[in-house]
Amino acid sequence: MQLEKGQVLLRRINLCGSAEGCFTDSLPHELTHIVLADQFTDGRIPPWADEGIAMLAESPDKLQRRLNDLQGLVAMNRTMGLHELMKLDQGPSVASRDAFYGQSVTVTGVLLERGTPEQLLRFVKAGQRHGYDQALREVYAIESWSELESEWQTFAGSQRLRLLAHHSIPATSALSSPGKGVRNQ
Repeated sequence: MQLEKGQVLLRRINLCGSAEGCFTDSLPHELTHIVLADQFTDGRIPPWADEGIAMLAESPDKLQRRLNDLQGLVAMNRTMGLHELMKLDQGPSVASRDAFYGQSVTVTGVLLERGTPEQLLRFVKAGQRHGYDQALREVYAIESWSELESEWQTFAGSQRLRLLAHHSIPATSALSSPGKGVRNQ
């Protein structure tokens, strides 16, 4: 992508059509990055949000593998704090890549479970402008990082990971209210 003066001037995706998952995982993932770029023309979307949202477009099998990897890393206490995750301005190091991807998609899931896709984008933009401490309070009424971490830990270790991997959220969740959250993505 090429951004200039608040506009996306060029979009390009290079894929190997014979690669496994090219059309079920890679293409939807990369197209999501392209669509997100139009929402963040004043500056790049933070890596955690860009990848977390893009991974939701992947096949249920691919997303489930990512989530299974994360559960193993959580069990070994090899994840980073969510505040640290959101402060990253570049992708992760090779050593923390699986944790980064798993945490990015699950924190995105937590936030989508709490609200709407529009709220998630508003949160990311507010976080870029005023910092994520203030954005957590303003957009989600979350008062502290420990509150978000606790909610994320519960989410990361729950069956909701499997539901997220199947691109649906149970009707008994907070998303069952009209106009809330993401369903059947």
